[in-house]
Amino acid sequence: MERLWDAFFALYFIIHIPILVLFDAQVVLPSWLFPDVLRNMTAEYGRVIKDSMVLKPPAWYKSLCVCEITFQAPLIFLCTYAFVLGGRRWIRIPAIIYGTHVATTLIPILAHIGYHDFTGETPQGPETLDDRLKVAGIYLPWFVWPALLVWRMCVSPFYSGQASATNKRKAH
Repeated sequence: MERLWDAFFALYFIIHIPILVLFDAQVVLPSWLFPDVLRNMTAEYGRVIKDSMVLKPPAWYKSLCVCEITFQAPLIFLCTYAFVLGGRRWIRIPAIIYGTHVATTLIPILAHIGYHDFTGETPQGPETLDDRLKVAGIYLPWFVWPALLVWRMCVSPFYSGQASATNKRKAH
């Protein structure tokens, strides 16, 4: 079962790498670093989904993206390596740090989507309940998956070291 969880988290990190590098980084890095096709895809996503945080990012959102690029990115690559290989107990603390940080950053994002009054703003943000649920649905997996990661690292006998302690007791 442990290997299945490793594969589940490996998938998350493998998906996250291109999103981070190709899209999220556009919020804070100079636009000339990205080809027109990527900038256009990001702008189209923002218009269609009504994700105004991507189209005209507030300073607080930019600060979260800076954290993602500087703090989370190294952990994303480290966790990808550990979970693709599987069974790497040393990833427990870095994974808990990563998951806690990411889940925490999603709280202001989801609160902004749910509570901010987007009426009359340009670019248009999510005004209706359906629009808000659509935008929140895009961001929600980035809360749920990291929260599951923290939970798994805390309760797993394998990652918490309880499995090895139990095996040592059985050997004696």
